[in-house]
Amino acid sequence: MKFINRPAVKVPVALKVDVAVIGGGPAGVGAAVTAARNGASTVLVERFGSLGGSNTNGYMYIIGAERLGEGVGSEICNRLRKGGFLKEVSQMYPDIEANALTHYNAGIPLERLSTSRRRYYSAFDPDMCACYMNDIMEENGVTIFLRSLFVDTVVDNGSIKAVIVENASGNQAISAAITRSQLFATNQPIPTA
Repeated sequence: MKFINRPAVKVPVALKVDVAVIGGGPAGVGAAVTAARNGASTVLVERFGSLGGSNTNGYMYIIGAERLGEGVGSEICNRLRKGGFLKEVSQMYPDIEANALTHYNAGIPLERLSTSRRRYYSAFDPDMCACYMNDIMEENGVTIFLRSLFVDTVVDNGSIKAVIVENASGNQAISAAITRSQLFATNQPIPTA
């Protein structure tokens, strides 16, 4: 096998932040908003043209309401509900729990299911979900790099110092002060510069 040597490339630093989040799915959006709300300058890098991951770009727009809990996910759902873009499936289709094609509880009468075994699903408009995610990011000062592919890291002494992304502007570095390993090791609030 033959190889081609590429010359060393100088990559411009496009941004210096406290926290860089890779991936704009539900977890990435939650992580970025939470970091920003704790005072960290934050960037989120997403390879597609909108936020939301499988919930929006993958059109997986049915979620179990019991998994929402509190926090950013619940906040997004509340905005969708208030705007008329989220509907409770169990209210629209009261017998859905007994449907063998849609539910693992099929064949068990609803009155025999314990409340903990019942699953209440919500269906939402994925495009509006992406819009509300953008709104929340903007309200919290999170910088978003859409259509940007994470391609490499810059590591120094075992810590990630920067990430390299590639987009229409070419290769760019994003320098992050806080690495994931530092956050988990200290279990402390995110320090700001």
